[in-house]
Amino acid sequence: MPKRTKAPRKAGKRNEAAARHAALKAKWNERYQNPNYAGGGDWLIDKPELSLDAAPFIRTLRTLGQVTQDRRFADLCTWIMQSGLIDLATGHWSRYDTTLANPLTRETCEMIEDLIARGTSERLAIAEAVAELAIGANSFEAACKSVKRMLDEHRKLVRQNPP
Repeated sequence: MPKRTKAPRKAGKRNEAAARHAALKAKWNERYQNPNYAGGGDWLIDKPELSLDAAPFIRTLRTLGQVTQDRRFADLCTWIMQSGLIDLATGHWSRYDTTLANPLTRETCEMIEDLIARGTSERLAIAEAVAELAIGANSFEAACKSVKRMLDEHRKLVRQNPP
């Protein structure tokens, strides 16, 4: 029986993607060392530092509504509770939903989705964002994973609230 021969693989495209990924990693490493760039895009993955936790904030809104008898406070309280800004399981601000509330975060996720729609692999599209925004992390791969998690949360949000 003749020995099977393997069909030639499209190594060229894979090599191009690997080379581009390596170049983006080098760009991130360069920017990570530069204080003018380092951490410039951390707003994309970091939970906002809010001086007041969610539970006391909601209690304050409810108290203001009772004291003033203004329905807008109750409406705002209801909207916040239903918006996903608060993790109902913990009563604290939601890491992803508070970050995704930032229009720049949504815009960046949409930019990554556009790159993917134009034929760029998800891995490379995320790497482009990480390198361009100089997102701070222990490594380039860790920064990519953080952006991937944010992108996944953005996709869930878009599926829950279609335009």
